[in-house]
Amino acid sequence: MGYRRSETGSMQPAPHLTYLFAAAGLVASAPDVARFSIALDQGKLLKPSTLARAWTPGALRSGSKSPYGLGWFVQPYQGSQIVWHFGQGLESSSLLLKIPARQLTLVILANSEGLSRDLQLGDHGDVTKSPAAKLFLSWAGQR
Repeated sequence: MGYRRSETGSMQPAPHLTYLFAAAGLVASAPDVARFSIALDQGKLLKPSTLARAWTPGALRSGSKSPYGLGWFVQPYQGSQIVWHFGQGLESSSLLLKIPARQLTLVILANSEGLSRDLQLGDHGDVTKSPAAKLFLSWAGQR
């Protein structure tokens, strides 16, 4: 069970969608997502060449770069490449942020849309609009 804001701003229970489609129906815990991330880092899920393609920004018809690779947002951050993906439903939200060169990963899952609500992460392709991402990136920069 997740939660969503009502029109008055109060939090109301909202059931998770139970049918499977691109934006819902998969249920995972933070440790599940962390194991997925580790398997990516260790080359257990995808060949390194496939992962490199996924983490390469696409080219637009105009010749400029897209902020999106194959299933991942890709952006530069303080001289490093970061890759990330987020999810948002009426009752839940998530963020998976990786700094591949340093094998550092942030996994956050929330039982409300509050993690990414109003941030328009996908519209701008900029994960630094997320306070959680900014905190993680700041911490990572001190390591």
